[in-house]
Amino acid sequence: MKNAKNESLDRFKEALMDYPCTHGSFRVRQWSGASKSTPNLISVFYGKTEWVLYAKQDNNRYGWWGINRNQLQALRDSRQKWYLILLDGSDGASYMLTEGDVDKGIDIFGWKGSETDYEVHPHEFVSYRRFATYDELFRALLVEEGLGAAVG
Repeated sequence: MKNAKNESLDRFKEALMDYPCTHGSFRVRQWSGASKSTPNLISVFYGKTEWVLYAKQDNNRYGWWGINRNQLQALRDSRQKWYLILLDGSDGASYMLTEGDVDKGIDIFGWKGSETDYEVHPHEFVSYRRFATYDELFRALLVEEGLGAAVG
């Protein structure tokens, strides 16, 4: 039986694969740098462009996310372009943070948590983009990647 977090992540991945681009669609798979038990690190391909999404569902709708320190470090070490996507409920609302946005949040707000995870709250974002729907998020990702002409 799947839990609500996995169902939300699955809906996010399905919406990503179904998003209508002008020249094909996104291809999605688990990021090769992730362990097999880490479904929230997602490689996204569009044409010859690849980037990684670290997608996290909020924790029990209390308005915060647990961001794994080791996973962030693996993304940094990979030197691949990546984004932190914070899913906010099940209706498609989300936040997008770039690697620089994440670093600023850690440096300026000193994101806290356990030895393994940062506990991140919206008021601790230095810069970010907020989206009401997945379509808005996916359109912004294409533009961010210089693929604005692919927006359907």
